[in-house]
Amino acid sequence: MKWFPGQIVAGYGVASGRARDCPFPGGSIRLQQPFFAAAGIDLSRYHLATLNVDLAPHLTRPTAVVFDGRLRWHGDLEEHFVLSKVELAVDGQRYAGLWYYPDPATKVDHFQGPSVVELLLPWIDGLSTGTPVEVGFFEEARMKSESVATMDELNRVLADTAFLKPYGFIVQSCRADECTLMVPFNPALERPGGIISGMTIMGAADVAMWLAIMTRRGTAEKWVTTDMKTAFLRSGRESDMFCTARILKLGKKTAYGTAECHDAWGELLAHHVVSYAKVST
Repeated sequence: MKWFPGQIVAGYGVASGRARDCPFPGGSIRLQQPFFAAAGIDLSRYHLATLNVDLAPHLTRPTAVVFDGRLRWHGDLEEHFVLSKVELAVDGQRYAGLWYYPDPATKVDHFQGPSVVELLLPWIDGLSTGTPVEVGFFEEARMKSESVATMDELNRVLADTAFLKPYGFIVQSCRADECTLMVPFNPALERPGGIISGMTIMGAADVAMWLAIMTRRGTAEKWVTTDMKTAFLRSGRESDMFCTARILKLGKKTAYGTAECHDAWGELLAHHVVSYAKVST
């Protein structure tokens, strides 16, 4: 098990239903509980709220995954969730729980920072904002479904690529064949009229696909874009943006996939088809 130090941070009060303006009666976890149960995941042992822990500067990825799928849990609202086994250590005690990860690409609102993990745990007395804790993640032998490159490594690629700095790209999640980027809202990236520029949207899709290739081939190989087709579907305004790229076919020298860019409310802004080629050295 690999342990990371962190501290408890305040959440939005939506998972628990404590927020005054919470749109989900009793909280989102309570509403999702029967749908997870139908999928074989019993949440009855956990307090029906999430404990938010900031692990900065560390970024991690799910291991020991027990659920990875989509749930239609509130009217027409359908989201992609990943649940993975973790442990929390505080004051010499260890508690088994789950890392509850709603995919930013399908989440409607209330986004967490990239270093914050939301945990489902039994009720623990004495915890409050600022309490120091440790979160343990199970170490597993790498499987074919797991990413070759970690989130830390992909974010390091972004940090080391000078021409990408103005965009502020952040890797939100990755697994084999897939990468999701967050593009924080920045007025400097708007075009006249106050909408997110097409250059920003296409750039996010291009970079997300580049990093998705790295989830299969690592960060050392050199790949370049050979073709990109984009359909702009609606305007994005004053919102963070999330772009998920998925590889559909990966060969020794070529890669082909799709990408979708959504705003912070889950509205689809653009769909992309992208091809890449490996650069011979």
